[in-house]
Amino acid sequence: MSNSLAQSFRPDLIEGYHAHVYFADAAERAIAAAIREVAPASFDLVMGRWREEPVGPHPLPMYQMAFERDL
Repeated sequence: MSNSLAQSFRPDLIEGYHAHVYFADAAERAIAAAIREVAPASFDLVMGRWREEPVGPHPLPMYQMAFERDL
């Protein structure tokens, strides 16, 4: 990380993160569905919509999981 970037980076300003779970075929879709079923019971997550088709910059079907910085 450059000095100027390191000096401007403020982790304390980050409020949360998100992750995308992508799937390309029926087997991966089943795994994604299983993750979606169990993850909220283990973590404090906000689940995004299930997308059966690529949307926006996302090249595959997917859903999003959002979580707090201090998860």
